[in-house]
Amino acid sequence: MKLLKKYFPELKKIDGITMLNGKPYINHPGLLFLAQGKIHSKTTRMLDISNVEKGDFYFECTIVTTDGRTFNGHGNGNSKNIKGVAKDRAFEMAEVRAQNRALREMLALGDTTAEEIDEGAALHGDADAVEEVKDLPHDKHWERDRKYFMARLKELNFAYEVVVYMLQVMGKPRPSQMVAAQRTALLEWLAELPQQTRDRYEEDYAVNVLGAPSKGDTNV
Repeated sequence: MKLLKKYFPELKKIDGITMLNGKPYINHPGLLFLAQGKIHSKTTRMLDISNVEKGDFYFECTIVTTDGRTFNGHGNGNSKNIKGVAKDRAFEMAEVRAQNRALREMLALGDTTAEEIDEGAALHGDADAVEEVKDLPHDKHWERDRKYFMARLKELNFAYEVVVYMLQVMGKPRPSQMVAAQRTALLEWLAELPQQTRDRYEEDYAVNVLGAPSKGDTNV
């Protein structure tokens, strides 16, 4: 990516790059370095779908730039999608991931950040985080509810494959593996998802699953 190549020496000096399996990934300090002077305000909030008792946290971050543009990002953190020393810091990791996605959206960076890697483990050759989810059986009422669920997705202008991708990234079961109440909550969440966040997931799906070039690769 041209932007990262341009600032790579500076990012290395401030520890804004994390090496994982021999590959460089920009991290949260690196994003803040690239965003300096461009942010008017940055707010984060924990979403109602979080389950504090189970240590499963969802955050939303909203960034307003100095020129008045608004960008949103969502992040999830739990013991299944966080590994290593940060495994016991799900709350903080969920908040950082939300901020990273909003910052990536603002900077038009297509690459996943270091803090997001475990959350997207299945997309980086390490499927431990989602293997247990894959083995879940279909909900017994899925065949009954499938037609309605697919119709609602169409009304919301979501492709089923993209929704499945989003859930895999967050370490959540597929809609067919959820119980009816969970599918209802999922539809409500999708209906309220900001357009910029939806666009980011759709772009990530196109890049990571379909092999399309990242829009961020054209950034200068």
